[in-house]
Amino acid sequence: MAGPPAGRGPTFPLFPFRSGGAPPDCETSFRGASSLDDDRTSYNPQRSFPRARCARSSVTSGGESKNHHWWPKGLQKYWTDWNGRISWIEPSGAIQSERQHRGNIASILYGHTLFRGDVWQTNFEEQFSIDVKVHDLIEALNGLVPDGHEEGKYGHFKIGERFNRQLTLFILSLTIRSPSQRHIYEHYPESFNLPPDENVGKANMNLQYGVARRLCETSSVSNRHFSLLHSEEPRFICGDGCLDCLSAGLLANRVNGRALIALTPHLCVYINTPMMMRSDRNCTAIRATRSMIKRANAITQIYSKKKLFFLGNPPELTADFRRGEHLQHATFSDSLLNEVDELVGHTNGRQEFFRGVW
Repeated sequence: MAGPPAGRGPTFPLFPFRSGGAPPDCETSFRGASSLDDDRTSYNPQRSFPRARCARSSVTSGGESKNHHWWPKGLQKYWTDWNGRISWIEPSGAIQSERQHRGNIASILYGHTLFRGDVWQTNFEEQFSIDVKVHDLIEALNGLVPDGHEEGKYGHFKIGERFNRQLTLFILSLTIRSPSQRHIYEHYPESFNLPPDENVGKANMNLQYGVARRLCETSSVSNRHFSLLHSEEPRFICGDGCLDCLSAGLLANRVNGRALIALTPHLCVYINTPMMMRSDRNCTAIRATRSMIKRANAITQIYSKKKLFFLGNPPELTADFRRGEHLQHATFSDSLLNEVDELVGHTNGRQEFFRGVW
């Protein structure tokens, strides 16, 4: 069941930007760990956030990208049909498609650029460098499957720390960039009786991801469990929104909460941070039943507003998606996630499901 539109969500207490009269922004560069693959990096707490360095540049400079993708192009390739096209359906039921190589799908003009006046800008597109890992991550996840092909079969695995960090950061990068979270970030000024502001949304996104990157690259690894839902037919769908109760935990400077997101038409990932978990496993691969797939796709439709991407046959639209709004769960529970939690042995702390969302 869907709840009210996702208008006000917990974000970092950034001040509302006003047009004109404000100091110019600065181009940012991350001063923390240099790479996820570098085990020799050290953490300086005074340099944990993106550090500013002023750089005057024109918004029309040819050297900087303008179309910024909230759905990485590398991930989009898994959703292309035999003709190289990606299809999506809208709340009205209209079906559209476009060639993936054009780079126009799931992109926002200057979506990751903060503007201050006519010539000053902060472009944080390069911060999402985890996107280069997408094919390695998907290949590794597709290799984690249970024995047998019967629906409902599952198997437990222990993934290494480096892969754990990379996968967590990649999921956070997707949830933080998603239009549903951008919608929440942009509406933060309403807490001050001010209208929504696009720059506030971008600033919150930039700050949230800076914290996520620091925690995933340099902090200790907390309890994190990944449930991998594998399916051949029917397939999962992806939208311009997803269940994200994970990025809100960054407000407390920790990776805490839950998220559910389809990475490919055949793979949906559920990340959970249980209060207690076994030390010999942190990943469970499941041959998803048709009921699981149907409920996972229904969750995606709750949080999506304009588009549902699919491969093959279009999904049956729910009343939630037909409303054309970014909605949220109306209760503190979900039957699919409860079922997965029981299957992997995480039945404690269900009341933490929406920690920090309301």
